[in-house]
Amino acid sequence: LPVVSAGSDVSICIGNNATLNASGGISYQWNPAPELSSVIIPNPTVNNPPVTSTYTVTVTDGNGCTAADAAIVNVNPLPSANAGLDQTICDGSSASLSASGGIIYSWNPAASLNNPNISNPVASPLAITTYTVTVTDANSCTDVDDVVIALSPLPTVNFTPDTVYGCQPLLVNFSDLSVPNIASWSWNFDDPLSGLSNNSTLQFPVHNFSNAGTYSITLTVTTSAGCTATLIDPDLITVYPIPEANFSLTPAYGNIIYQPNINFNDLSSFADIWAWDFGEASSGSGNNSDLQNPAHTYSDTGTYTIWLRVESQYGCIDSVNKEIIIYDEFTFYAPNAFLPDGDGQNDFFIPQGTGWDLDNFEMFIFDRWGNMIYKTTDVTKPWDGHANNGSRIAQVDVYSWLVNLRDYKKNDYRFIGRVTLMK
Repeated sequence: LPVVSAGSDVSICIGNNATLNASGGISYQWNPAPELSSVIIPNPTVNNPPVTSTYTVTVTDGNGCTAADAAIVNVNPLPSANAGLDQTICDGSSASLSASGGIIYSWNPAASLNNPNISNPVASPLAITTYTVTVTDANSCTDVDDVVIALSPLPTVNFTPDTVYGCQPLLVNFSDLSVPNIASWSWNFDDPLSGLSNNSTLQFPVHNFSNAGTYSITLTVTTSAGCTATLIDPDLITVYPIPEANFSLTPAYGNIIYQPNINFNDLSSFADIWAWDFGEASSGSGNNSDLQNPAHTYSDTGTYTIWLRVESQYGCIDSVNKEIIIYDEFTFYAPNAFLPDGDGQNDFFIPQGTGWDLDNFEMFIFDRWGNMIYKTTDVTKPWDGHANNGSRIAQVDVYSWLVNLRDYKKNDYRFIGRVTLMK
């Protein structure tokens, strides 16, 4: 018999062809025939067999003797390649791809991948890109799938304030001008002393800068697609300090006879322009001055309100006022008798004078036995002749009085005398 061989078993992937290779004779007959390119040649092609099949060849030699052998064509299924879901990422960002279905992976195009030969490369496309992955299984069968990575544009961040400088406190309105499709805003005003007000999520926020200084404004915006961009405008807002108006008076009190001239000493900070009002309108143009340390001579007694308005080099303004009292010359006198009969003449007893500090006055009335029968600390409340708030006028007699008072220079005085109550 001929020594026949149908060749080695063959493994192919479904959809592929296999070549058989028999030997040992001069004629050949293969069976079954449907997928074979020829049944009478030693090396026919098995065209796209659907399932694993056994092919038997009968070989005849030159003596007409025959023998048979068989070869198996193993048909392996293709792997199920999966390149993952399509993604949309922000321009300039990266996406993680994730394929499955095999043991060997090959991605294309490879230029924008960190490694095209792994299942999960990182893609950094510059434009919308379709990535195709070829998956190979343990049988060397392959399948392909693709995934699309689309790009969403980054937002263009822009904003404008309604003012960029001013005096403290400075209220600034901000307007967002960012595009496109902005869905959220995050502002930082570089003003940590303002606490929670230092940040805002409004599109058109308002911030009050309470302290002098320069402020860098930061805006981060996010589009409806989730893409984010940030703009920092350094030293955009300048807040100038408010001057602090203050002054002192020399002397602290005036006397119309001896000290009608008052010197004003500027104690302001950040002041470059001064405007004084001395509170004496009757002095005409002399009532005002633009000197830093002016003086004014008052023409009459009274209490005057002095105003100082200062302005900084940046136009910031502050003002302050203080009072000065111009006293008359100090005098004191008291009547030695009064007649409390209600006729409107000499009905009350009270000392009189000028140059007093009326907030420091007290008067006591005593009878002949030293008993205090009346007291007052108000020069507008004289003794009306009643003793101890009684309903009747005290008897005709000579009464002693004691007065303590202070003048505008803080000098204390005590006066003692007698007054006759008449009827």
